Amino acid sequence: MAGFAVRVGAVPIFAIGLSLALSSCAGGGSGSSDPQALGSVSLSWDAPTTDENGDPLVDLIGYNVYMGSTPGTYTDVFELDDDTAVEISDLIPGTYYFVVTAIDASGNESTQSNEVSAVVQ
Repeated sequence: MAGFAVRVGAVPIFAIGLSLALSSCAGGGSGSSDPQALGSVSLSWDAPTTDENGDPLVDLIGYNVYMGSTPGTYTDVFELDDDTAVEISDLIPGTYYFVVTAIDASGNESTQSNEVSAVVQ
């Protein structure tokens, strides 16, 4: 998992490395003749433990996971508490792009992690 310096303003506060796993599931519900299967993407990352000075990070309260179908353009956001993994399901086939940001107790949002992509078939 590659790390990425996450920043608030110009000061790096901690690092998040984003990774993903793909899974597919049948869609359409019971008795459906819809041949298009829906898929899901599982994302996970390591919680940062220190700030830019190496001091323990004590005020991290959550994450935002951003998703879109164009690199660098995110149309959906998933707000998480302290979970460091999420499964996003009911995705139609296509390519999706994801980044994660961290939120501190003061409501500051870090800059984005590295972008990862997944192809749902």
